[in-house]
Amino acid sequence: MSITQLEHLSNEIFYEIFDYLDGCFVYSIFSNLNIRFKYLCNDSSLPLKLNLSWTSKSTFEYYYNYIIIPNLNRIISLHIPNPLAIKSILSLFSINNSFIRLESINFGRINAAHITSLLTHLKKLPRLFSLSININNPKYDTHIIFQLIFLLPVLKYCKISSENDESMFSIPILARKNEQQESSIEYLIINSICEFDQLIAILSYTPRLTHLSCHSLYIGNDQIQIPIIVTTTTNLRKLSIELDATPFHIFKTFVSKISFQLEVLRISAKYENSYLDAKQWQQLISCHMPHLRIFDFQFKSQLCDDEMKSIEYDKLIEQFNNKFWYERKWFFTYQNCRGDYGPFKIFYSTRPYRRNYYKLYERTTDNLDISTYQDNSMHSCRHILIINQWTNVNCSIQFPYATKLTLNGGFVDNIPLLIRSLSSIISLTQITDLVLEYNYLFMNKFLMLLQYLPNIKSLTIPQTSIIQTHDLSENEIETILIISKRNHIKKISIIDRECCTLKQLHFLFDLCPQIEYLTINLAEIYEDIIIEFLISKMKENNYRFFLLCLARWNANIDMIKKIHLIINREKLLDNYSLELFEDNIYLWC
Repeated sequence: MSITQLEHLSNEIFYEIFDYLDGCFVYSIFSNLNIRFKYLCNDSSLPLKLNLSWTSKSTFEYYYNYIIIPNLNRIISLHIPNPLAIKSILSLFSINNSFIRLESINFGRINAAHITSLLTHLKKLPRLFSLSININNPKYDTHIIFQLIFLLPVLKYCKISSENDESMFSIPILARKNEQQESSIEYLIINSICEFDQLIAILSYTPRLTHLSCHSLYIGNDQIQIPIIVTTTTNLRKLSIELDATPFHIFKTFVSKISFQLEVLRISAKYENSYLDAKQWQQLISCHMPHLRIFDFQFKSQLCDDEMKSIEYDKLIEQFNNKFWYERKWFFTYQNCRGDYGPFKIFYSTRPYRRNYYKLYERTTDNLDISTYQDNSMHSCRHILIINQWTNVNCSIQFPYATKLTLNGGFVDNIPLLIRSLSSIISLTQITDLVLEYNYLFMNKFLMLLQYLPNIKSLTIPQTSIIQTHDLSENEIETILIISKRNHIKKISIIDRECCTLKQLHFLFDLCPQIEYLTINLAEIYEDIIIEFLISKMKENNYRFFLLCLARWNANIDMIKKIHLIINREKLLDNYSLELFEDNIYLWC
C-alpha cells in the first residue's frame, strides 16, 4: 500500500521524528490532532527533550503545568536560557531523583547563590551526563560550586560560562589521590577567564579528562607548579586554548606535563613573538606530543608601522616551511592586516580543521602564502566575522552553513560591494544572527543590509548612533514599511553605553514589530519615560514582546522598587517577574 497521508506512517517513524523536535512543540502540535497522536505523545516510553527557550511567562507556566509536571520521569534534557524562567522553575520544585531519565541540563544565566542548592539535588540523578551553566556573580562560593560539580557521579560533559571580567575559579589543588573527590568528567569547556594555577587545580580533580577547552587563559602567577597528581593522571586527547599575554615558556612548562597522549592541539596566542619560534615548537611536539595529528595554530602580532619588526616577523614564520611540518601535512599562511591600532599580521594554520567561527580581515598588501595548501571549504563554520572594510570579491573560501555574521571595525563605504563579496562566500538567506560593531552607519546603509539579509532573527547593535533621529525621507519610510512586513527579527540587543532616546525606540518597534526580547542600556536621564514606554509596549503587543533586559552599571534594588511602582500605578501588567542579576534588570511577562 502506498503512503499518501501523514497518518499512514508507522509509530516507529513518528518516534524518530519526535526525537529531533522539542518536547513542548510535539505536545502543542500533535497531542490534539486525534486519539492516536494523543496516545503517542503520552506514551511513557517516549523521551522528552524540553527546550524552554525564549517564551512568554504565561506560555512557560502552561508548559510547566501541563507538560513538565505530568512527565518528570520522561524528560531526558532540559534547556532553559531565560534567567527568570530558571529561577521560577527552581523555586517551584527541586530537580531531584524524580527526573530518573534526565541526562542533560543547559541553563542560561543563573545566580551563583542558587547553584549550590541545585547541584546538591543533582547528585541524586542517576543519568545526568551533561551539564552547561552560565554563572552570574561568580565570586560567590565558587570553590563550593566546582567541588559540587566534581562530585556529580556520572557527569561526562561540563560547560561552565561566565561574563565576569575576572577569573571565576578559586579551588585548592587536590593534594593526593582520593577517588571520592575525583570527577568523572571527560569533556570540559571553560568559557571564562581562567588563570594557569586554577586550571592546574581543576586538572587535579579530573583524571578522566580527554577534551579540554579554555576560552581565555592567562598567567596570573608565573611560578607554575604542576603536582605529580596532575602529570600522572592526565588522559588528554584534545586541548583548545586562547592565551592572553602568556610567555611561551609558561605555556611550554604547562603543556609538556600533560600532553603525552595529545592528538589535537588548537591554540590562539598574540603579541609574544616566542610563539613563532618553529624550532621550539618542533622540540616540544617531538618530545612531548608523539601522537599529535592536528596542530591548529593562530598568532597575532601588532607591528605599529615598524618595518624592521615586520622583516623579523617574516624570517620567523619562514621557519615553519620545512620537512618537519610538510611530513605532518601542517601548512600555514599569513595576512597583512590593518586594525584600529595600526597594522598587524595574522599567522595561522590552513588545514580545513573544524572551526565554529572564522575571521576575515581587511588586507593591506598582497599576502605571500608559505605553503601551497588553500582553504576551499569551511563546512563546520557557523559564525563569520568580517573585520574592518573587508570586500574581497575574489575570496576562495566558502562557508555554506554559516548562520551568524558579525561586521566589525571601520565604516563601510560601499554596502553593495560588501553584499556582493559576502554573497560569494555565504548564503545570505541563511543568516539568522547579525551583529553590527560599527562605530557609525548611516540609516540608508543599515536598511540596505536588512533588505539583503531577510531572515535575521537576532540583531545586535552596539552603537545607537546608527538609529538616526533625523526626519526620514519618503524612500526611507517606504523601505522601513517593506522591511517591517518581511523581517523576522525577534531579539534586539543594544549594548552601547548610551541609552536609546524615545524616538529611536519608536523607530525600532516600527521596524521590527515581531520583537520579543530587547536588551538596552538605561540612562538615568531617560529612566522613567523609557521604562513606562517599554512596559506599555509589552501590554500593547498582547505580550508578544515579553522579555526586557535593562543594563545599568549601578542597577540596584531601588530601581526594582521604582519599576514595580510604575507598573502598579498605571496597572500596566498583571502577571510578571522582575529580578536583578548583577548589573542587569530583567522584566518578564
